[in-house]
Amino acid sequence: ARRILAPEGLEVRTAVDVDEATAVLEESRCRLILSDLKLPGASGADLLDLVRVRWPETQVIMITGYATIENALMAFQHGAFDFIPKPFDIGELLGVVRRALRFSGPGKPASIALSSSSPEERCLFLGGHSWARLHTDGSATLGAAETVAGLLGELDRIRLPALEERTTQGKPFAWLHTHGEVVHRVWAPLSGLVLATNKAVGDSSELIDSDPLGAGWLVHIVPDNLDEERAFLVER
Repeated sequence: ARRILAPEGLEVRTAVDVDEATAVLEESRCRLILSDLKLPGASGADLLDLVRVRWPETQVIMITGYATIENALMAFQHGAFDFIPKPFDIGELLGVVRRALRFSGPGKPASIALSSSSPEERCLFLGGHSWARLHTDGSATLGAAETVAGLLGELDRIRLPALEERTTQGKPFAWLHTHGEVVHRVWAPLSGLVLATNKAVGDSSELIDSDPLGAGWLVHIVPDNLDEERAFLVER
C-alpha cells in the first residue's frame, strides 16, 4: 500500500497490530486507515469498532484475503467506509482511497436524504455504501449511497449486470470506471433476479452523483431472500 499511495503525495504510517495502530492514532490525526481483517491479537473488526468510537471522523477501509460475503457484510455493519478483497489491483485501491479522502476532507457531502414518492416504500442501506428501495409490488431498486455517490468525478464507463443475471448481497453488482483505469465496485445490498438496469446512467453518469436515490438508480431486481438479508441493512 505504501508503494501505491506515497506517489499520491500521502504520508503513510504503518502498524503491525491494534495496539500500534492505537498509538499512531493517539499521536497524530489520521484521515484514513487501511486495515487487514486478520491481525495479530485483536482483529481488524476490533480496530474498526475502536476507531468508530474514539475517532469517528477517520475512515476505515477493510482489506482481506478472506473475502467472504459474511466478512463484507460485517465490515459495513461495523461502519467501514469500504471493503477490498485481496488480491486487488492498483486502480481499485486508488479508487477507494480517493473517495475516502474526499469524503473526510473539506466539503464533505451531507448524508443522502431519502425522498420517496410513497410513504409505503422503504429504503434500506448497506452501511453508507449502497441502498435498496423496496417497492409495493415486491421488487426493489438498488443504487449507490453516500460513500460512492458525489465522490466519483467523471466516469469513463459503467458495467452493470445483464437482464436475468442475479445480484448477491455482499458481492459487487456494479463497476464504475473513472480516468486512469480507476475502478469503484458497488456492493449489493440485496440478492435477486435483475429485471432492468438504468440505461440513463450510461448516457449521463453524473446522475449517480447528482441524484443517486432518484434518476441515478442502477439496477431493478426481484429480491429472493429479503427476510434474512434485511437483517444486515439499516432503514433510514
